[in-house]
Order: sequence, then structure tokens, then C-alpha cells
Amino acid sequence: MLREFQYHGVKGDIGRMVNSSLSLLGPLPPTDVERIRHELEKIYADWIYAVNSRDAEWWEKSSAQAWLRFLEVARQFRIPASGEMIQFFRTSFSYDAIIMRLDKDLDIGAALQVYTRQAAKEARQRVRRGLRERRFGLTDMDYLRLEEFGDLLTQGLFQLQRNIETPIIHFKNIVGKIAYVTSLFLKLGYLAAAALGFGLIADAVASRWLGYEIDWSRNLQWATTFGWLQLAIIATILVIIRRIVIRLSLPDTRLNPER
Repeated sequence: MLREFQYHGVKGDIGRMVNSSLSLLGPLPPTDVERIRHELEKIYADWIYAVNSRDAEWWEKSSAQAWLRFLEVARQFRIPASGEMIQFFRTSFSYDAIIMRLDKDLDIGAALQVYTRQAAKEARQRVRRGLRERRFGLTDMDYLRLEEFGDLLTQGLFQLQRNIETPIIHFKNIVGKIAYVTSLFLKLGYLAAAALGFGLIADAVASRWLGYEIDWSRNLQWATTFGWLQLAIIATILVIIRRIVIRLSLPDTRLNPER
């Protein structure tokens, strides 16, 4: 993750630097992510400008001050600091600040490219050495790794079998009382609006295509005097009230109370 951040920093890609920082923060609590992105963009824009400037001071070019502002943003939005973030901050504050204090004109991008080329050269030598050792067949360590890989595949198959045979149980989270009552009334409002829309469509079709005017007042009067319909409405209201009373008597619980 830090290598990804450094790569985008060398390229000057502020947007992807922000994305890497958000990944470093881990799962975010309910907050305004766009405001966090805006604050991080300002931090990294100032830092990139200072790194490319000849007149900037050493502490402006150091990533330590960027990390300090980064932690300030995390504190402002009440985002817990992960162990990786603290480790990156300590490393940057101790090493990067000392290096930039000794040479504020150091080109970080060029130094990183030199390190990358040297690491690639050493990797090529290691690979060639390994190929020379395997000219006449696999080594003893290769057979050991093959055995471990086969054991890993066996354990994976057993785990897959257990996952398939284990029944999937879905636990329904109990929503809050206010949210439950509100959602219930919203559903009733949705059904009423759907019935009203259906009536308007039926009235428009009957009057325009069939030349027949629907007497809604007469139909409504007939419906209100129909005993079975009144009984069904009363039963529905009683069921809704009973559900609300039962829900209000239960405590508010969540599957993960720490979140």
C-alpha cells in the first residue's frame, strides 16, 4: 500500500494518492467522504508543489508534515488510526525528516527510481541463480514446497466441502423503533399513492377511450357501506397497531454493537 502511494506521489497523481490514503484508513465510520477527500487533496497538492519547488523549505518538502496534517484530518473526522498508519507516520517522521533536513534539494522521485532499478537488478540475479540450480531438475526445497502446496490444496478442498455442507443462516438485524414505525407508514403511503394512481389511470382510460365517467363518490359511498370491506379495513388497522406495539416493546439491538 505504501509502495502504491509512493508510486502515485512520484507521478504527481493527487487523486490516486487520496485513494491510497483512504484505503490505508481502512473501513470508515459513517462520515462525509467527499469532505475527507477534499482535505486530503489540499494536503497532497501542497506537498507535491513543495517537492517540485526550488524555494520551499526542508520541512515543507518532508512528508512528515503531510503525515501530521493527515492525522489531523483523521482526528477531525473521528477516524481511528490503524497500526499501519501509525507505523508509516513514525517511519516518515524519523527518516524522511532527517534526510530532507540534510539535503532539502533531494529529488525523491529520482532516488526512488534508482532504488527500483537496483532492486530489479538484484531480483534478476536471484532468478538466474535459481534457474542455474534447476538445470538438472528440481531441488530438494522445490519438492518440499510442492508437498506443502499439495497439503494446502487438500485443506482448501476440505474447507470448501464444509462451507457447502454447512447451512447458510441469515440473521435479520432489528432496526430501530423510530425507523420501523416510519418505514411502516411509508409503505402504507406508498400503497395509497399506488391506489390513487391506478384510479386516475382508470378514470382517464374510461373517459377518453370508452366515453364513460366513473362516479367515484357513489363507488366510495358503496364501499363504506359494505360490511365485509369495513371489517377488512378494521382488521388491517388492528394488525398494524399490534405490530407497532410489539416492536416498541422490544429493545434496540444490532448484530455488531461496536460499529
